[in-house]
Amino acid sequence: MSSTFGYDEFNELALEMIKETGRDTVFQRVVQAPTDPQKPWLGAGARVVSKTVTAPATFVPIAGKRELGEYGVTDEMLARCERTLWVAAGSGVDDSYNVVLDGGTAWHVEFVRTLKPAETPLVLFMGLKR
Repeated sequence: MSSTFGYDEFNELALEMIKETGRDTVFQRVVQAPTDPQKPWLGAGARVVSKTVTAPATFVPIAGKRELGEYGVTDEMLARCERTLWVAAGSGVDDSYNVVLDGGTAWHVEFVRTLKPAETPLVLFMGLKR
């Protein structure tokens, strides 16, 4: 991920800091496959994991939007969540992952916000719910 403004250094710093304070976490992209691809009107089939990434993540207590620096997260968004986490964008995780596995617990991703100066995503903030 190359940037003309030197954001690569910030990407590396975010990844390093999250590795130091976090733990390896599994991120999954789960989709529902149609029962018959030729007849999608018959409804959805089983849930299928289409992609899995293991990356370090730092779990943080749920805080109000003021603590997040008016980050674009509303109190209503935080009220829907049981946990929140930070993950570095340079770890291979993006906003398309909708399930987080941590210590045998599957968490549904309620929302994702990305700290993205210019066109370079640095850190993702995810709200999680069981």
